[in-house]
Amino acid sequence: MKTKIAIFSIFTLFAFSSCLEDKGNYDLVDLENVTITSFVKGNATIGEPYIIKPVLDYKEASEDDFEYFWYANRSDYKTSDTLSYEKDLSYVFTKSGWYIGVFQIKNKKTGGITSKVFTFDVYSQYQKGWLVLSDKNGVSTLSYARVNSDNIIDKTFTDIYGTIYAPDKLGAAPITLGRHYSNQADQILVVQDGGSGTVELDGTSFEKVITTDKEFVDGIYPSGFIPLKAEYGERIEVIIGKDGRAYTRIRTSRIFQSTRYSTTSLGNARITQTHYRPALDFILLYDEQNNRILGIQDLPQSYTGKILYAKMDPQGGNEDGFTDLANMGNGTKLIYTGSYSSGSIDYFIQILKKEDKYRIQKFRLRSETAVQSLYVIEGTEADFKGNGLVSDQTQYFLTGGLYLFFGEGNRLYYYDFNLNQIKTYASFSGNVTTLESNSSKDQIGVGLDNGEFYVFDVTNEVLASGTPSTLHKVENLGKIVDIQFKYGNYSDFYSQN
Repeated sequence: MKTKIAIFSIFTLFAFSSCLEDKGNYDLVDLENVTITSFVKGNATIGEPYIIKPVLDYKEASEDDFEYFWYANRSDYKTSDTLSYEKDLSYVFTKSGWYIGVFQIKNKKTGGITSKVFTFDVYSQYQKGWLVLSDKNGVSTLSYARVNSDNIIDKTFTDIYGTIYAPDKLGAAPITLGRHYSNQADQILVVQDGGSGTVELDGTSFEKVITTDKEFVDGIYPSGFIPLKAEYGERIEVIIGKDGRAYTRIRTSRIFQSTRYSTTSLGNARITQTHYRPALDFILLYDEQNNRILGIQDLPQSYTGKILYAKMDPQGGNEDGFTDLANMGNGTKLIYTGSYSSGSIDYFIQILKKEDKYRIQKFRLRSETAVQSLYVIEGTEADFKGNGLVSDQTQYFLTGGLYLFFGEGNRLYYYDFNLNQIKTYASFSGNVTTLESNSSKDQIGVGLDNGEFYVFDVTNEVLASGTPSTLHKVENLGKIVDIQFKYGNYSDFYSQN
């Protein structure tokens, strides 16, 4: 129950707390023959019942002679919520924070009241882990596999939004996920066609925060715009539509939704793919209309939002036969982009389809914002060893400079860069729909169209053994459309390589 009351303002609660210090040693409180002999409070966790069972000594009175009230006030609110009218408290919180609580006992006959004021914290149990978005009977379903401090999944919350906020529905016709961070927390973007539409969720509670149309100037989408995906840098944020239109906004602070998306799209381009990794100073965009790679500057702040155009390095250094990323030419299209860091150097891996063959590229990018250029350097290109195994629907994920994982049909493969070999890692009863890795890139998550979600160990030792190691498996999630690893906060996300 969430009945708002004005009787306990935050100032009143502080006054109460100054009179009744909450230090864990509770004096006996007499009220018309009632004594509170024990009051053990602890702290609360979002999504789990917060239980307090005060022990009362009624002496000659009866328990039925009294009424009970539980109130709580989060530190940033001026009104309190009524939690319960029972003697024992059992309440599920949906917002984290520091709270002031009040337990009241009222004598029905005399009207006499005593109050116990206490403070407690509500913590999120949804910090780090795996997010799994699926379509189950047409309904968007978000599940969460929590990872503990030992990097082990200790609990899986299936349909977490529906479980916490029933009967409200997350939405319908899910497409993909997005993630972005403030100093303390994260938000989760759920891109979907049905229900309330594309929506941001609070990463600490999974509560709906705002629908994406409200994030545009004037609070509505540009005419005909339907979201497809979004990419979030430290300062620049880009949202892409199904028609290839791209809109941006520049964050003025690390507060979520500190600015709104412009209603002027990137001109002379149809953006269909994006790539971003925290170590990068720009977001890469694939302009399918002109068959080229663009960048949009994230950092430094003085250049945020500038468009960068891929160009072959005028100083040379690229192999003969390397496809020009400024103009890939007819019959060529981009399939996948990934990147990784080796020391302070960023490397990019791309899969291209040229005519009826798949090619693999490796290169570096050197940005010169003053001349709006992304210079391609050290470019190499060769036929991909996966030809004959892959298709345009193959799912890829680069875990670093050693391995490129890819899922085609009901099999998970990986390409070993050092050995220049393709190896089969695992086979399934369903088809692979999406891949993702954890922060240390030693685990890979696999989603299938039959509702199965796996987390595998992909350390060098396991790969060398030739035997897959399943760390986690969940079934019956519906058709999985996307997986993202949830870092939980800004520092963890931006410290990855």
